Amino acid sequence: REAREYLLRIQADLAEREPQTSVEVLHGHPAERVLERAREFDVDLIALGTHGESGVTSWDFGSTADKIVARAGTSVLVVPSRVVTHDDPVVPGRRILVPLDGSPRAEYCLPTALGLAAAVGGEVGLAHFVGVPRVFHTALPSEHDRELRDGFVRRNEELARHYLATLASRIEGEGVRARTWIGRAHNPHVALVELVDREGYDLVVLSAHGQTTATDQPYGLITRYLIAHRRRPVLVVQDLSNGEHRGLRPPHPARAEGSRLGGLLFDPES
Repeated sequence: REAREYLLRIQADLAEREPQTSVEVLHGHPAERVLERAREFDVDLIALGTHGESGVTSWDFGSTADKIVARAGTSVLVVPSRVVTHDDPVVPGRRILVPLDGSPRAEYCLPTALGLAAAVGGEVGLAHFVGVPRVFHTALPSEHDRELRDGFVRRNEELARHYLATLASRIEGEGVRARTWIGRAHNPHVALVELVDREGYDLVVLSAHGQTTATDQPYGLITRYLIAHRRRPVLVVQDLSNGEHRGLRPPHPARAEGSRLGGLLFDPES
């Protein structure tokens, strides 16, 4: 009864902001029941917090939220309970960061990010950190080794800069403000978290898979790290069809065309 009354209070508050909502109290294991309902209603998005009433220990990423993101087969919005507050209210989508690695799968989240930013007159930041490879050695790297490594990194930075500049130009052609971030780092996932903190982005949008993430994995290192170490919401856009995602259901034809969650269609091949 208390749970239902709590949800009804939230529903009443949301009613003032226009969305249509329904209330249901489920019994059983939280992750299992959420996933069952998501599959039953064929939802496009699951939204959840990283902590429940039992606190950090049992509801942190690695428990219920971890299981849902790993097995959802759809897009997931993860909102940390420790979201930073400001004097001015944060408008979701006002400043969105999109990590990209140059792959079509990573670009799959772009229409969603653009749709959210366009709805509130926001800005999209496109980011890529070039990984600095470590030279295998049993002693100090030679000068030749360092030259090879530095030349490789510089070339990747040049390619990434051109790639992001091209995307930013196309995005601004859609009427959305865009900027780019290029850098180098031994640990790109750590650098991304630092960028979000430093520049004050209020939302990170990224695809579940990128260039180096196997499709038999629910998500990659960067996705997991951002969720586990962020104080900002992270929207993970599922780039796999429901059939591809652990064989839950037959593939959905729309998946091959691009994401439509944001109301815009971005074809990375065009």
